[in-house]
Amino acid sequence: GRCYVSPAVPQPPQNSPIWLGNTDGIILDCTPGNCVITSTLGNCAGNTLYWSPVVPPGVPIDEATAARRAIAQLQLAPIPITTAPTPNLAEPNILIGATTYFWAEGGTPAVGPLTITVTQDGLSITLAATLREVVFDTGDDVDPTVCTPADIAERPTDMEIDDPDPPCGHAWEHTGTYTLTATSTWDIAWQGPAQAGALDHTLTAEIQVAVRDRPVNLTTNK
Repeated sequence: GRCYVSPAVPQPPQNSPIWLGNTDGIILDCTPGNCVITSTLGNCAGNTLYWSPVVPPGVPIDEATAARRAIAQLQLAPIPITTAPTPNLAEPNILIGATTYFWAEGGTPAVGPLTITVTQDGLSITLAATLREVVFDTGDDVDPTVCTPADIAERPTDMEIDDPDPPCGHAWEHTGTYTLTATSTWDIAWQGPAQAGALDHTLTAEIQVAVRDRPVNLTTNK
């Protein structure tokens, strides 16, 4: 049946199933006509939330919702995961217990900061995005490695194979192929015509890493 459509306030978190895995668009609130008319009587049938890639014509939208929709225009990118050594799945070259260093190639837009002013849903919105941290899940059931933007912004200048405390890195303790996942969390400040606020936004990237035993050097006593 017909319903009255408006943006859901507040918009559900990005990880809510209602988004259907999308990071753009908007969550709309469909209120049945009889609900609007009879809600004061306490017999409202309830609203339906659903994802829409666009805002339907004539639907009013607030500044916070416009700001969240405008994030897509920032064109933030997951970090391009770079490691030393560079993983070789055909001939594994990452050794058990040896430090592998992580960082991001390419700078902006993977590490920011980025500031833009855009028109979104008829409103002028300024967005300022700052990378808060990058969390590396190393796939081997240990605590993730949390790295600051400074840690991953450029190639480390001093890398040691047995560094016990690298600025951003990890040593796998068992052979195998692991999925290395990097989750970037951004803090986004927004300013609209009459309101301002803050949002966060996450992006993920992953690569495969193969780990092998260290070579054993045998000596013969003569």
